Amino acid sequence: MAAKMGGKRIYGETYGCAANQHDFEIIRALAARAGYAWVDSVEQADVLLINTCGVKKPTEDKLLHRISVLHATKKPLIIAGCLPKIDLPAVKAAAPSFAALIDPYTIEKLPEVLQRVELGERGIVELSKGPKPKIGLPHQRLNPFIEIVEISLGCLGSCAYCCVRFARGTLYSYDVREIVKKVEKAVESGAKEIWLTSQDCGAYGRDRGTKLTDLLKKVVEVSGDYRIRVGMMNPHFAADMLDELVEALNHPKIYRFVHIPLQSGSNKVLRDMNRPYTVELFREVVEALREGVEGISIATDIIVGYPTETHKDFEKTVELIRELRPDIVNISKYGPRPGTPASKLKPLNSKEVKKRSTAIAKLCEQIAYQNNQRMVGHREKAFLIELDRFGKNVVARTYNYKPVVIRDHLQLLGVKKEIRVLEAKPFHLLGEILE
Repeated sequence: MAAKMGGKRIYGETYGCAANQHDFEIIRALAARAGYAWVDSVEQADVLLINTCGVKKPTEDKLLHRISVLHATKKPLIIAGCLPKIDLPAVKAAAPSFAALIDPYTIEKLPEVLQRVELGERGIVELSKGPKPKIGLPHQRLNPFIEIVEISLGCLGSCAYCCVRFARGTLYSYDVREIVKKVEKAVESGAKEIWLTSQDCGAYGRDRGTKLTDLLKKVVEVSGDYRIRVGMMNPHFAADMLDELVEALNHPKIYRFVHIPLQSGSNKVLRDMNRPYTVELFREVVEALREGVEGISIATDIIVGYPTETHKDFEKTVELIRELRPDIVNISKYGPRPGTPASKLKPLNSKEVKKRSTAIAKLCEQIAYQNNQRMVGHREKAFLIELDRFGKNVVARTYNYKPVVIRDHLQLLGVKKEIRVLEAKPFHLLGEILE
């Protein structure tokens, strides 16, 4: 057993989705309760923690490398997040002398784990067997004006390519009253933006005899000046509550924004992926939302190069993107994930996959730019909610969740101002403050 530690300074990094960001907010609060001070560099720290994501192969590769770099410092390393559940052998190979492994449903054990690490224990493994409620755990916001509210855990899917379900498990929805109470507390403490998040917001409540739109009706009753961003929902669940969803997205407290993954424009590939909807249903959902919610932004996801995707299948995806013109397209090149049915399939030629990915990325960038041009001249009152990636300018979000970068004005973070859009870029807008 290693020698007992003396210091209580901890350094952390987090990667991945909004749910993972919220897990890191919980981790920060639990470590602080255990007497640890968070520091800004590896060099300052006595303990290191990395909160991992494993949804894509390139992400896993990047994080395994980062784990090995942190491990090489010889400082106690706690590896959290999805990766220990998705690919435990790879994690252990990257950090043979790890201090501890925890996952999304064992983060509440962090104070106990830290105490064991302080006493010199290494190789601690605390991995869960299924979803465990976290809504009552303390958290420290990463952005003081954005509250991440996890509305459910896990999902109801069994997609052939997805490994996240191995880490996050099957659906467990939180009670509406618990969620509303959390939103109330967040708004009272200064939050201006509420992110309702889960692995699939569209599945919310299916295990409780309720649904997402029922939750939204209750959440918007919370008094205060704020806006709600609804997280990703799969097309078949959106279709099942389409009229109510249109009504909800027209509420002034909810951003006119939806994230509905397509994955492929080919019904054959969707069947191979074990995605429980058709291209026709996806089109129906998008068209109904566009018709019923003026100015709505549509985000979607595409997987390029799935092992059974032919060139004709890919062209169908391209044609559907041309037809429906989504505002945001998250493009992923297919990569096999451990333990998934798709990982047993013969992969496509990597050069061909790269060629397809490049082609569709150019198309999506062009469409996004053309869509954003319609926003030039738009005026509205909006919160200056975050900093740009350089930390030098503020970013406001329009009614349809488009980011507007405004030079300087860092002192106005969290303040609502009248803004005007001056210029369109493919992935953001440039604007000014009018007041």
